[in-house]
Amino acid sequence: MYLKYDKKLILNLKNLTITDKLTKIKQIIDTNLSFDKIDENYLITISDLNYKSLGLKLSGDINLNNNQIDNLINNPIKTLELNNLIFNYDTNLSDIKSDIVYLNYRNDNLSLKFKNPSMAGIKIDGTTVLLENLTTSLILKLDLYSKNLLDPNLLNIVKYYGVEIPIVQYNGINNINFKLNLPFDNNPLDIYLNANIKNTLVQYDDINFSSELLDIEYKNNELTIISPAVNFILLEQRFLLNNMKMNLKDNYIKLNTILHDENNNNYNLFSNVDLDKQNVLGDIEILNYRYEDIIKIKKQNLNFKLNFKSDIIVDLISKDKSKFKINIKDKNISLDKLKVNIKNNCISTTSNAMDENNNSYKLISNINLNKSLIIGDVYINNFIYDNFLKIEKQNISYTVDYKVDSKVNLKSNSKIKIADNNISLHNLNIFYTNNKLKVNVGIEDENNNSIVLSNNTNLDKNISFGKLDINQLTYDKYLLVKNKNISYDLNFTSGLDLNIPDLGLKYTNKSNTKHILSIDKFNKILENINFINLKKSKVSSKLVAFSDTEFKKTYIAINDLNIDINSTKMKSDKEDDNSSTLYPNIDLKLFNSKIQYDNNKIQTDFIQVKGKNKKLKITIKPSNEKFNIQIDIEDKKINILAKNMSDKFINALAKKNLFKDGTLDFTAKGTFDSIEAEINFHKTTLQNVRVLNNLISFINTTPAIINPILALPTLFRMGETNFDLKGYYIKSGNINFIYDIKYNYLDIFDIYTKSKMTDFKGTALIDIKEKLIDINVDVIFLKDYSKFINHIPILGYIITGDDGNFVTTVDIKGTFEEQSFETYAIKNAAKGTFNVIKRTLSVPFLPFIDNKKDNKEKE
Repeated sequence: MYLKYDKKLILNLKNLTITDKLTKIKQIIDTNLSFDKIDENYLITISDLNYKSLGLKLSGDINLNNNQIDNLINNPIKTLELNNLIFNYDTNLSDIKSDIVYLNYRNDNLSLKFKNPSMAGIKIDGTTVLLENLTTSLILKLDLYSKNLLDPNLLNIVKYYGVEIPIVQYNGINNINFKLNLPFDNNPLDIYLNANIKNTLVQYDDINFSSELLDIEYKNNELTIISPAVNFILLEQRFLLNNMKMNLKDNYIKLNTILHDENNNNYNLFSNVDLDKQNVLGDIEILNYRYEDIIKIKKQNLNFKLNFKSDIIVDLISKDKSKFKINIKDKNISLDKLKVNIKNNCISTTSNAMDENNNSYKLISNINLNKSLIIGDVYINNFIYDNFLKIEKQNISYTVDYKVDSKVNLKSNSKIKIADNNISLHNLNIFYTNNKLKVNVGIEDENNNSIVLSNNTNLDKNISFGKLDINQLTYDKYLLVKNKNISYDLNFTSGLDLNIPDLGLKYTNKSNTKHILSIDKFNKILENINFINLKKSKVSSKLVAFSDTEFKKTYIAINDLNIDINSTKMKSDKEDDNSSTLYPNIDLKLFNSKIQYDNNKIQTDFIQVKGKNKKLKITIKPSNEKFNIQIDIEDKKINILAKNMSDKFINALAKKNLFKDGTLDFTAKGTFDSIEAEINFHKTTLQNVRVLNNLISFINTTPAIINPILALPTLFRMGETNFDLKGYYIKSGNINFIYDIKYNYLDIFDIYTKSKMTDFKGTALIDIKEKLIDINVDVIFLKDYSKFINHIPILGYIITGDDGNFVTTVDIKGTFEEQSFETYAIKNAAKGTFNVIKRTLSVPFLPFIDNKKDNKEKE
């Protein structure tokens, strides 16, 4: 002990030992005290009270009067006020400083209540300390309150006791309570922390989070952070964590939350962080994800693994039990064995992909974040589009350089199949940078077709231009283009405008308006079609087409078409297809057109074609004519109607003067294989038909064999009817036939014509392909004589019989150029003579015979 008195008493105690009488526990104390009397009070200054055995330190000033001193000595409950307190219970922590501390000692327990306390510059109003069992097994109970932010000073205090709160706070309203039960023996610590934080901004790692309410609790060695809503920004996108709950225990973190992004996409996130192993395992359940109207994902799960022991390694893997499904432009895609790996600032991804049409791909990419470079491949295992496009085992490589201005480059030498035609893509090169896109590709097929496409697009100005170098382009015998260059330009500022100057072609599609196509030089397109021969004309044919936005209905108008079509070049080698034809909803009109089809010419004011589903309706209005030709097609059934066709139209169509004057009607129905038709004749003259000419000449020279009475000059009869000059006049008549289109065979099952001199009624079989005919016809002939003789009552009956006509049957066989005729009249000549004799003997009985002949004449 060191004692000194100089105006005031100074006491310096070193290693003062205090022994408990009951427990025999010894406590060692060092202290520096000074005593001074001011009036009736004593001022005790504790410069340094060091409770060495427990590591407790205390400094402060005490003012006591005599009564207070007596109470301290005589009362078992002892209370003191210390001013300017400095208290420390652990040299590794900052001191607790307070203007005033209220000390209360009772039953070996000492409590400290502070006024305006602080610790490491942090206000801790309401904080108390209780020292239990001061002289035996001391336990320090710290009940710390603070409204301070979770800044490094406060975090270091709780961190000293193993409470890791992995955030730093920048603003907000806090209510923090930290409770510590610190035994001074070897018993474990008891720690509790609760922080209620409002309207705060905190930082975790390099990411800032904001929240209206954040609850942090540490209990039973477990840290829990809960918030109904946390906002943060990552990669320039805003995210929201709903119902976030994070647990940290034994260096193991669990995080559960619902994640929302600024596009209303949301996910369930479950993760487990092992801080010892420095890895993360977890699941992401994509509740809903949508990127514009292109990509959609719903209720899909991904496993992920992250290792940050040395270099960060991340693996993102789709669950094997359920393939990862994604919808791209309303097409469902399944990603199998999706894997994302991040290591050494490099990201690699692999995945097998399959769409709803069983098309399959392998996707590989490698991203170097240091070099700002992406290199990858798309390996197409199998791709089929609508039985039209087919790709198998082909690879497309791509490179993306985003160091300064993004540069994307796609390269490939691939083979594809289009409509059973193998296509090779040579040196496919797609390059993108500075919002400009360049495309170059050479296209070749197995038919030696060869095209080179070059295109440049400026995405800032929304314009594009390019050209097609066509070395050769053919299509199924129909199309043939050689050594042509077609330049074009596009403008897609608002909608789409396409211009091909060489063809006078302009296409426009403005937003929410119709599609409009005009071709001022339509003949330049038609001249490349093999079965079309363009006729010389000073006027170029033009095409105008427009359709609604969704192409549900299309209107096309073509003017001044002058072409010659050769059907033999249109025939396909493919077998017949039994499937139904579906026509687009289209309305096509051809104005002022001259069409020659297999040397059959037709000049029209207009042709209209209307199509929809299984129906096709064609209306043809020939030039300078009063009639229309109507053709209706529905599901392979065809109906044709043309009434009052003129002799000029028929002769022009047949390229021969067949008819003069009068009109014809034509009706037909059937299929594309067989048609049943009828032709009606009205007051027309049939001319220059070899078979008919030969038949009439044969008939007019034959009756003399049957009856000598009829052997009058043939020239008189033929001259009377003007046959040689004007042909065969048909007052009325019809031909009914079935035409087998497939075999080019004509079955005429009914022929009837009514004329002045000769009527015909019969049937015919015509093989058009072989040019063979087989005709059987009943001929009512010498109508001029029969009419004259029938006016002589008795003589008419004797010669013509009951029906009043001369009738015979003729068989005609042969070719279109040469025929043989055989009549049954020659065979029955004797029978005819016998009938004349029989009717002569019957004359006396005429009054008793029905007058059938008179009725016939009246008819």
